[in-house]
This record gives sequence, structure tokens and C-alpha cells, in this order.
Amino acid sequence: MAMASELTKNGFDIQWGTNYIGHALLTKLLLRTLIKTAQNSPKNSVRVVNVTSEAHRGSRLGINFADTALATSSKLSRYAHSKLANLLHAKALAKRYSEHGITAVSCHPGVVFTDLYVPFTSSLGFLGSAISWPLKLFTASPKVGSYNQIALCTSPQVTTEDGGSYYIPVLKKSSPSAYGLDDTLADKLWEYTEQQLRDRGY
Repeated sequence: MAMASELTKNGFDIQWGTNYIGHALLTKLLLRTLIKTAQNSPKNSVRVVNVTSEAHRGSRLGINFADTALATSSKLSRYAHSKLANLLHAKALAKRYSEHGITAVSCHPGVVFTDLYVPFTSSLGFLGSAISWPLKLFTASPKVGSYNQIALCTSPQVTTEDGGSYYIPVLKKSSPSAYGLDDTLADKLWEYTEQQLRDRGY
């Protein structure tokens, strides 16, 4: 989160590549196994839970398909961009694979105190040090921050009919941003991602 501008070896912005493209690739590589597992498992037991963030609302222009380096975006904008993609990917995945028994959803884990904030607070110098302790006091522990994801992976309340939904802690459906509700944008992201992965041999 809020990393300085840097590229992955495949030419993606480091936050976009790490937070979104890598996860999309992992899911793609697991799809055959997920489908096969769903055929031989109790209904609603095969799930993909994408960890997004309320920060997805900070993506003011949707998804930038033209510039994989996101060169003109700020640190936090690039993070928001990747988190919006996580949310839209779950929607697109559910649209295509719910009929195969895969439940795909996305979630915000809450504001959790981890090293995720270090690049951001360290870039603020003394001010960053000053806000670190209050941040710890008013955020959830990593243990509590895992509750929403664990619940979504295991709760019998979550079914394929919930596919594409966005959840906040714990197990509460929430309405995402306008871009997060955009099915056309989700489809466009899916096709873009598939093409990017094909271009790189996947």
C-alpha cells in the first residue's frame, strides 16, 4: 500500500501487479482444480474470497486500462485502483463460474494494524511517527482482521447466490462504489486481465 512508483518485471505498477494481477493469475491457475473440487464436494463449499478494501472508493476514474505502469497516479490512487480491481474480479468470476459451483466474493477486512501502513507513514517523516501509535489504538489486531475472511470461507450463510457480493466485517453485505457496481467495467477488466495473462504465456 502506498508504495513508491516501481514496476514488476512484467511492466505493471508494483501495487497493481502485487495486489491484483498476481491474485488473478493464481485464481486462473487454480480454476480447473476448483471446478473439479466443486463437482465432488457439498454445495457452496468451494469459494474464492478476494480481499479488497474500503479504499477501493478512492479510485475516482475506475480502471486505467491504457497505462499498466499507472505513471500519472498518486501512491494511494494506485492502491485504490488495485483494490477496485480485486472487487470487480470477484464479480466477474462469480458471473462466469457460479454455475460450476464456485462462490466468489470480495471483502474489506477492516482497518487492521499491520506493516501495511509502513510505506505510507514512513513517507510522512516525523508526522508518520506521530500518527503510528494512535493508529494502533484505533485499529483492529491482525487476529480480528482475519474474522471476515474466515467467516466468508466457512459460513453456511454464504452461497453461490451471493456470488459477486462485497462484505464488510463481519459477514455484512455492503454496497461498493459506483465503479464497484459496474458490471460492464467488471467484464472489461476480466477481458483485459485475460489478455494480459495470455500475452505473458498464461
